[in-house]
Amino acid sequence: MQLLFLLPSLAYAIVFAIQGNNPWMMVTSFLATLLAVVVRWRTTKRAAPNEHTAFRVDGERVWLDDRRLPMSALLWSDAENRFVYEKVRASLSEESSVRSAYLNGEFVAGENSLDFILGFNDELVRRNLERDGPHAILVGPTGAGKTVLLRQLLSTLIRFSRIELNLLDFKGGTGLAEFKAHASEFATDHNVDAAAELLAGCVAELERRELSAAAQFEPWLLVIDELAHLLARIPKSIDVLAAISARGRAFGMHLLVTNQNLVGVPRALLSNLRLRILVGDADPVDAAMLGQGVRSQSRLQPLEGFAVASVVSHHAALEQFYFALPTREPRPEPELRAREPQRHPGSAGRRRASSGRGRGRHRQHRQRASPGSQLREHKAGSRW
Repeated sequence: MQLLFLLPSLAYAIVFAIQGNNPWMMVTSFLATLLAVVVRWRTTKRAAPNEHTAFRVDGERVWLDDRRLPMSALLWSDAENRFVYEKVRASLSEESSVRSAYLNGEFVAGENSLDFILGFNDELVRRNLERDGPHAILVGPTGAGKTVLLRQLLSTLIRFSRIELNLLDFKGGTGLAEFKAHASEFATDHNVDAAAELLAGCVAELERRELSAAAQFEPWLLVIDELAHLLARIPKSIDVLAAISARGRAFGMHLLVTNQNLVGVPRALLSNLRLRILVGDADPVDAAMLGQGVRSQSRLQPLEGFAVASVVSHHAALEQFYFALPTREPRPEPELRAREPQRHPGSAGRRRASSGRGRGRHRQHRQRASPGSQLREHKAGSRW
């Protein structure tokens, strides 16, 4: 806080106190100035931050190591102001570079590593399906962007990993249609029999891998968009999914499912879906059921063109991140019909115009007629 800013106020207070013969104003002005000097002196006695000082922003609070700075920046020392300014400027530039790396796909993963990228915050948010899973669930209300995030996740997996892909699109067949060419099997809710055959093939694949435990198999992934819809249409599918979630990890078999909430998801299946992602403003009951306790956390600010999701962890607060929303293409301009050439009325046109004027005069004459004559005309013409 610059004491120089207080001098004009102190001078005005002294002048008004002398002119108004008000000694209390002079006393209060003197005490205010003394308080400002003491606060300034206290700020200079605080240790200046250095390169080892931990900088953290929690909501509206700024922390340096374990010391919380005052809410008003006027009470910060010059060294603290410079330090916070540099940290904020660096974080903004890093965020811009991280966002650029995310949008440009600057992500490197080893072959068959099952690494994928979810989004970004201060850095790229990476996960590994084998290490952090082996099975995953995306939970969020309708319209939150679950399918968008699922498509981005699958794009990364296909790009960097060799994986046998099986898709069950129970969202009308439009959510995962772009990956149909990369999938070994693809079925939708429009053909329940094909979906049941795909699930039977999953059981056969699990048994085949169990009988050949010594063999090396490439990673295998079953993706289900809208799990609750699948369980409602094919009730026996829960047995297949429970078997894969419980026994598939040892043989390189993984599950990746999405659902609007946890209603109807069996506990035996949910306990093995260890990688849990909340998309959008998820219900707090779902967050608690997924293992997220009540912990202080700073929410990410809205960012145009991006949605927010969170990775649920049993041992830490939610790790929030941004992921890109699809860009909307501009609507095509409506086609304008060509105007018909304006015709100059000839004799026929003049006759039509004159007849129109005659009908207009006849209507005006009927309107000026008496109510009795109008009633008689109505009765005479109402035989239909």
